[in-house]
Amino acid sequence: MKNSRPNAADDLTTSVEDYSRFLIALMNNGLLSKEVFEEMKTGQVKTKKDKYFGLGFEIYDLGSGRIALSHGGMDKGVNTLMVMLPETKQGLVIFTNGDDGYKIYEPLIDQYLGEAGKKLVRIETE
Repeated sequence: MKNSRPNAADDLTTSVEDYSRFLIALMNNGLLSKEVFEEMKTGQVKTKKDKYFGLGFEIYDLGSGRIALSHGGMDKGVNTLMVMLPETKQGLVIFTNGDDGYKIYEPLIDQYLGEAGKKLVRIETE
């Protein structure tokens, strides 16, 4: 389905593989200058304890100078989430089919991102 009107906050049509490549390039300074990426992951608006909006990312303060970045989306029948840990260059891309796909986010984040993932989930759910 092609959109007939421009919209800055609209759908991204991609695959998990391509989105993962994008994140890897972003973390390895292959797309943006280091300065621009630093600005993107700087909190612009505090939304709750240890959570901020940056430029294109939600930012989670994990303590000890560590952060997690995330961005998600949803449409009818689709839920998506990306989480990245810039300091360790770890990331997770989750695309689900189904209106309740978000229900698998927490166990996957816990399993694959360890203590950093558990802290992110605590910040998000408290």
